[in-house]
Amino acid sequence: MFDWCGGCEIIDTSGHTPGHISLYLKEHNTIITGDAAVLEEGRLVVANPQYAFDLKKAEESLIKLMEYEADRYICYHGGIGL
Repeated sequence: MFDWCGGCEIIDTSGHTPGHISLYLKEHNTIITGDAAVLEEGRLVVANPQYAFDLKKAEESLIKLMEYEADRYICYHGGIGL
């Protein structure tokens, strides 16, 4: 946990690549997913599963991100999910 932006939690979201991380901005109840997720038809899904280093871990990381029930998910390749 860092003090940035009112509290920033580093989340291990390995799978897309080894060591991939996402960021949870506690004060804003927002997750920056990086490449761990994209929005498709309004739903969070694994980004480019055909390119995932470890698809099973990528799917587990996506579930972990959704368990936060954030107000906003910022995906690098696919917009902002609410």
